Amino acid sequence: DYRELPLPESVRALLRSRLRALTPSARQAVDIAAVVGSKFDSALVQRASGGSEENLADALDELAARQIIRETHPPAYVFTHDKLQEEAYRELSSARRRLLHRRVGEALSVLDPRAVTALAHHFEQAQDWTRAAAYALRAGEAARGVFAHSEARAQFERALVLLESASKPLREPKEIAANQRMRIEALDGRGWALRLLGEMDAYARDLDEAARLARGLGDRKL
Repeated sequence: DYRELPLPESVRALLRSRLRALTPSARQAVDIAAVVGSKFDSALVQRASGGSEENLADALDELAARQIIRETHPPAYVFTHDKLQEEAYRELSSARRRLLHRRVGEALSVLDPRAVTALAHHFEQAQDWTRAAAYALRAGEAARGVFAHSEARAQFERALVLLESASKPLREPKEIAANQRMRIEALDGRGWALRLLGEMDAYARDLDEAARLARGLGDRKL
């Protein structure tokens, strides 16, 4: 697949020069769009940017005129080439990436709260581990609801990894307990998938771990 081949530095330099020639408002729009992905919605970019509708329209017109993006079905746009989106994303500093992923996640949570897989991704990239885990749990439950066992298992496993990262800085007992309750929920969900996939030993291990956490919380009902 040609998309997996590294770009020659000369081509990357050309892409960077096109991006760096943009006005500040167009560059802000393309940076947010690059975080969203190769296809994006203007309402999402506007909400994430915090700017006005008119300023965004001017920015999108400039990007279209420079053939960086093109309009598909209003208000949807796509990058004219996937390498432009990749290079715009690559140009962002680590701190800027985290900031924009958080803004996109917060905007998406209002505009399309059912996009739980995308929301988990954006908050994970923002290193907001707890919110990312909460959306991964919801993605697992959504997959569970349509009996997509393997997808559900993957999402619950993702939630467990995120909750492990979230637990490291926690010191307050209430925060630790909340994290452990989410881990029990993820273990219960993964155990459901494991049982249906026939992995009974792994299912039993998840039950044991969930029971250990519940005992630690002192919650007999749980």
